Amino acid sequence: MRFAMKEASFDSFLKKIRRYGIPFNPVFELTSKCNLSCAHCYQKQVENELTFKEITSVLGQLKDAGCLKIIFTGGELTLRKDFKDIYRDAYEKGFAITVYTNGTLLCPETLRLLSDQSPLAVECSLYGATAETHDGITGGSGSFDTTLRNLRWMKEAGIHVVVKTVVMTMNLKELGLIRDLTTDLGVVFQPTFRIFTPADPQRSVSHLRVSSEDIQNSVSEKSYDPPLIDGDENREKEDFLCNAGRDSCCIVADGEVYPCTVLRAKCGNLQEQSFQEIWQDSPRLKEWRSVTENDYPLCASCKWKEKCRFCPGMGFMEHGNPLIPSKELCRISGALWS
Repeated sequence: MRFAMKEASFDSFLKKIRRYGIPFNPVFELTSKCNLSCAHCYQKQVENELTFKEITSVLGQLKDAGCLKIIFTGGELTLRKDFKDIYRDAYEKGFAITVYTNGTLLCPETLRLLSDQSPLAVECSLYGATAETHDGITGGSGSFDTTLRNLRWMKEAGIHVVVKTVVMTMNLKELGLIRDLTTDLGVVFQPTFRIFTPADPQRSVSHLRVSSEDIQNSVSEKSYDPPLIDGDENREKEDFLCNAGRDSCCIVADGEVYPCTVLRAKCGNLQEQSFQEIWQDSPRLKEWRSVTENDYPLCASCKWKEKCRFCPGMGFMEHGNPLIPSKELCRISGALWS
């Protein structure tokens, strides 16, 4: 189904997308493997990753379902030797592609591909303004210099680049410097204080979370700009609930489908079912789509409700239940907007 973008605003376009149940913007985790070991990483590796043939089949199914955009991520997606072939296949199928990467393994051939067949955006992690801080967080010696070099190359090649920074105790002191660095590079800067609860229960990230006082100081010092962060680009300002499972979803490297990258409630596996079967018939997705603001009575009277960019996935990761608000997100929102 096609819609005339010239005749409608993007918001009304998205309303039509949701009305027809079209998976507008799925996230596809091509691999769970990564060459870095970031201190705050919440993911865990999976086995039995989809083959190239299976991935191209899924991309065809997504196209048939009306998908227009796709986000490729990992792990570190460029660890797949067939990443360039996957990217070309998606590009030729007409998807608007966003690439999430840590920026360390972008070889000349991959950079040329991104230049010749330009993605909607390349979103790249940068956790410090110095090698000491960035490499200390990623666990990869030399990762700062390599990432910075590739960011400059992509910007000069005309690729739309977004730098994403998770703000934590390890890099808080450099937040303003990271902002200055991205300004000098001429790229978009998207910081966030959200650190997700790891999938591995043996790991803790509590020591990485910035105190409420330091969050408030960062805002007052203009190192951090709340209106630019923690949002969903496909989410209308008046929406309380995000679009997980409604016009987006997450496809994991082994074919599991979840409502989103952090709301990891299994909806079906693409090695066993078609995407359309899962998208239309999954009891879990149907259940989630029936959820409304009324299912969050504690949030109804909250003065930060319109600004917190509510995330049921954070509640799911904290409590095992997406209907219980995340205490961490409540804390961050209160600190940002008080």
